[in-house]
Amino acid sequence: MKIVFQRQALEEYREAAAHIARDSEQNARLFIQRVEAAIAYIQSHPDSNIRGRHGTLRRKIHRQSHWIVYRRLPSEPDTLEIIAIAHERRGEEYWKQRFESM
Repeated sequence: MKIVFQRQALEEYREAAAHIARDSEQNARLFIQRVEAAIAYIQSHPDSNIRGRHGTLRRKIHRQSHWIVYRRLPSEPDTLEIIAIAHERRGEEYWKQRFESM
């Protein structure tokens, strides 16, 4: 499975890592490792995660307060698109705006 990031998801990933790094470089590295492990799992088991809205799936990042939200691209079934790397406390307005842009 090929993985692609929406621009906003990549920005969220970078911002989350930078935010964590302000307190601890070690925790930021651990966050990145855990995101990479979650992505590897998603690649291997793309349909075994929690189903969400608009044909999306999501996977909690181990021991983190973030989720990876993704979908299989309709035009390319062997490609998974990461839509968000979002903190679990994101509200309804955040998700409404993200799904409107899909």
